[in-house]
Amino acid sequence: MLVMIAGLSIYFATQLKFEEDISKIIPSDEKTDKLNFIFNNSKFLEKLVVRISLRDSSMSNPEELMTACDSLVSKIEDKNFKPDTLFKDVNYKIADDIILNIYGILFNNLPLFLEEEDYKHIDSTLTKTAIDVTMQKNYKALMSPSGFAFKENILKDPLYLVPIVLKKLQSLQFDENYVINNGYLTTKDGKNLMLFVIPNASNGNTGRNHELIKLMDASIDSLQKANPSISIEYFGGTAVSVANATQIKKDIILTTSIAIIGLFLFITFYFRSKSIFLLIFIPISYGAIVSLAILFLLKGSVSAIALGIGSILLGIAINISLHIFTHFKSHGTPEAVLKDISTASILTALTTSSAFFCLCFLESDAMRDLGLFAGISIIVAAVSSLVILPHLLRWTESNVQENNSSLLDKVAAYPYHKNKLLLLFLSAFIIIGCFNMNKVTFESDLNQMSYMSNKLKLAETNLDRISNYKWRNMFLVSSGKNLDDALENNQQALLKTKELMAKGLVKKFTNVHVLLLSKAEQKKRIAHWNGFWNTRSLDMLKELSTSAKSLGFNDRAFSPFTTMINKQYDYLPKEEELTLRKLLLDDYITETADLTTVVTLLKVKPEDKDKVYDAIKDQKNISLLDKQYLTKRFVEIMGKDFNFLLYIFVLS
Repeated sequence: MLVMIAGLSIYFATQLKFEEDISKIIPSDEKTDKLNFIFNNSKFLEKLVVRISLRDSSMSNPEELMTACDSLVSKIEDKNFKPDTLFKDVNYKIADDIILNIYGILFNNLPLFLEEEDYKHIDSTLTKTAIDVTMQKNYKALMSPSGFAFKENILKDPLYLVPIVLKKLQSLQFDENYVINNGYLTTKDGKNLMLFVIPNASNGNTGRNHELIKLMDASIDSLQKANPSISIEYFGGTAVSVANATQIKKDIILTTSIAIIGLFLFITFYFRSKSIFLLIFIPISYGAIVSLAILFLLKGSVSAIALGIGSILLGIAINISLHIFTHFKSHGTPEAVLKDISTASILTALTTSSAFFCLCFLESDAMRDLGLFAGISIIVAAVSSLVILPHLLRWTESNVQENNSSLLDKVAAYPYHKNKLLLLFLSAFIIIGCFNMNKVTFESDLNQMSYMSNKLKLAETNLDRISNYKWRNMFLVSSGKNLDDALENNQQALLKTKELMAKGLVKKFTNVHVLLLSKAEQKKRIAHWNGFWNTRSLDMLKELSTSAKSLGFNDRAFSPFTTMINKQYDYLPKEEELTLRKLLLDDYITETADLTTVVTLLKVKPEDKDKVYDAIKDQKNISLLDKQYLTKRFVEIMGKDFNFLLYIFVLS
């Protein structure tokens, strides 16, 4: 029967899927779930930001940096590395036709991008004098040697309505220390060039992203060996998550190895038998395999990190096996051993596993996995110890030597309860502990709980030095069932942001409203456009025609402009919406089957964050999220869970 159970358990255990999502460790509630959703899906956070510079920081050579950038992109896109499964895209150069594409979309749908205050400016340009001045300017531009470059735009938009919107696109540039240099993104001093790698997997999927980091490291090392004057660094949420998961694995392997070696030496020294060490681990292995099989039947997948933490079971589950061999050493027969420790062993297993099962009430997915795995493993290990090991005791009888004079036996035999000095010391220690227990606090700095290698720390410092990359921003998240719903809520977020900016609480913000609006807002803007031109278009077009003729333009020179003014507009076509998103806005929008979010980036002084939180906290479908909030909620939920566990233990 035991063999059949073991066989089935091994089969099911091998079907279990292991998740390497480090975010599963973080306790969750409604808001932290939304934050994790953004962390795992936002392109802002998943990007690997790659900085290329010269090792001699006093030098500036943009051309050399551009050459290095092209070489690096070529390496990471090399088919031998099979990058198609590791990253979605590498953003490193802006295509020459992007501005033309954007201009065409703005021209074809101009009313959708104009706000109420823009019409005040437009109205001031429609007087006869203003039109004459503008047409003179157009004439001189067309007559200049470079006039051919401006001709099409001037004939389509002689009163410069589209540039009103183009100027607003500068608001999408959240950091002002960057410029476009021959299509590449460089710092103003030309000493740094930036490119961005978009992983195919979410931040939490450290298993797949580990392969991407290996690809990046191999490509960078190869390039730097070929060109020693170049320095390349990368940083981002993906890299930090991989570093954390890798370090956790290393720590688990190290601590487990130390524990196994220590147990081997202890057991071998005490029992004078190497075979007993192997026998003791039979129930532990049996319990772990059965537990994994049950987890497969219950869930189908489990956190690999939780199982790693579960290595602490090694020291807990081994106790019953040690008790059996220790009692056999003293009593001599399996029957006497079972009679002496069976009840105590079962009760110990039940109380210990109950403590682990309490983890299932926590808000952390990984801790719930750990609770199930540990609780089931301990019960099965205890039962299998009592069932399996007694049959093996006689095999070890000749090896288990009676040695009551050993140091360990002497230490165990000492009557500690009769030592008054020891009792006095322990009593004083307990009293002091009672008075100081409330002084223990949870670590509130998430940076102290997160591991970063020296290489990542240096990369973060250098990025912060040139661009304030370090997390000093806040995410104002508008959510909805679909994109249009989220954009409706984004309008409310925009109004609140402008209100906070007027109060001086927000220094700068970036919002998609410049180019992307809900259907209701688009309809409103089209109505505003029609109402504005109903009383102005005839006079304006007449003045424009008169001024144009006086400068020698023919009657139909500005017919595209006339068509634009008189055109019947509709919602932004889906194809053009997708083009704008791909070119400029995709980083701000996250869509899944159940939820869509639109992010507004805010720059806020650290001392003003609480005031901004207070202003936003009661807004429906709008959430304000940042690293500080995650830390605060993490500590609050951990404290709540900790207290809850204490209540359970007290009641039990």
